[in-house]
Amino acid sequence: MATPERKRQSISIELKKKIIDASETDPKKSLAKLAEEFSIGKITLTKSTIQAILKDKDEILKAINDGVDGKRLRLTTGRYADLEKAILMWFRQVRSQNVAVSGSLLKEKAIKLAKELGIEGFKASSGWLDNFKERHSIKFRTKQGEGASVDLEVVENWRQEVLRDKLMKYPADDIFNVDETGLFWRIMPNRTLAFKSEKCMGNKKSKERITILVGANASGTEKLPLFVIGKSAKPRCFKNSKLPVEYAANSKAWMTGAFFEKWLRKWDNQLKRDDRKILLFLDNCTAHPNIKLQNIKLEFLPPNTTAISQPMDQGIIQNLKIHYRKYLLRSRVSAIDTNTECSINLLDSVFLLQRAWKEVTSMTISNCFRKAGFVFENTTELQVEDIEDKELLSLWSMFQSHCEINADCDISDYLSIDNEIATSGELSLEEIAQACSSSKVDEANSDSEEDVIEINERPPITGPAARQAYLQLRRYFEENALCEGLYSAFDQIEDLLIKDQISKLKQPKISDFFTPQ
Repeated sequence: MATPERKRQSISIELKKKIIDASETDPKKSLAKLAEEFSIGKITLTKSTIQAILKDKDEILKAINDGVDGKRLRLTTGRYADLEKAILMWFRQVRSQNVAVSGSLLKEKAIKLAKELGIEGFKASSGWLDNFKERHSIKFRTKQGEGASVDLEVVENWRQEVLRDKLMKYPADDIFNVDETGLFWRIMPNRTLAFKSEKCMGNKKSKERITILVGANASGTEKLPLFVIGKSAKPRCFKNSKLPVEYAANSKAWMTGAFFEKWLRKWDNQLKRDDRKILLFLDNCTAHPNIKLQNIKLEFLPPNTTAISQPMDQGIIQNLKIHYRKYLLRSRVSAIDTNTECSINLLDSVFLLQRAWKEVTSMTISNCFRKAGFVFENTTELQVEDIEDKELLSLWSMFQSHCEINADCDISDYLSIDNEIATSGELSLEEIAQACSSSKVDEANSDSEEDVIEINERPPITGPAARQAYLQLRRYFEENALCEGLYSAFDQIEDLLIKDQISKLKQPKISDFFTPQ
């Protein structure tokens, strides 16, 4: 008797994602166990089906990050993949600004974006529009605009009616806030006024600007890894380096809805693996799309109130910048003292930022949450922390004694120089097309000629040179009685250097040990 042919089953992208998550949560779980676990109702999975899903993991996760509807059964993106990506980016951008989008408007923009991408023969037909909407679960609906301003009474009402209820449902450890800030990453005090006079919207000095996403929980016990957005996707100074932060890039060094959503979904996946649910407060800027996640609940702050309702704006970001500029000045003053060149590149800046972020204390963070109205029951009043940095003031004076600083510029100007620069905004159709065009990726990935001139490319340090530098450093610490508490660290460094050196030695062949007869 012939074996009946197995009926082909269609599995949703959403279910495939759950299978991938289950496999990553427990890598030792067998294909058979996964097939048994997810064979629910009419769906009967086999080991080969699970294997095929895991093989396509990267493609499936990329589709989800790109906004593909989880209920869909296939990953097809239509005939024009770059164009669909660009249209979706434009659509999310205008919807985040509470702009109502009609089918005719979307078709009009699709034709213009196709032209920007150099696509010929594209017709934004009604059939194409229907398929596009179905692929991305888009529904046109009227969105109401926001009021231009909100008074203190509105903020207080929000704290009493909304915030208080949220604080009762989530512990302080699971309540987070994130916000973006701009940073002139290598500005020195003697250049402050020149930067202050510019709006930093595409001019030459804006090449030294990055955007940073900063986030932490209300108890101050957990600081999220910094997310840095620059202008070049692959700066030359990043080569062969493992960054201590998340990094992305676009032509304006701005946060975008696509960047933010991808970052959110990655965090959401990690929280799911940890079986943890959190509440995330954020402002309603254009780069923060309101998306549904499994383990992160988004709660938007009242419009136009972030100056008083957003914890990051109550001193956390300011504290981060104080520490960063302290380290920046320290390196410059040290170079002046030793009569050596002080050249800071973006890689140096990223590591200084990470170091500065470690310096921001849990007390500073929890105090700033309290200042924004995040007051939890059964908590004692926290001691006010003095964030004035005496070392920074000393470094400022030392810098003044060696470099000419305009009399109209003081340390407060230096610390607040980038407080008002844009970190997100509306991208033009040309910029959207450039970001989504696969043919222009290499062009955007490398530093421009002008950027390369600004960056002093450093030759790589050899293993023997690194070991010699280490021995000199250790000797200096030992001769000046600075080694207390550091011996273990020095030993670890020496072990790593030796292991690295051995790993790069040419492995001998067995024949090398015998002399030819």
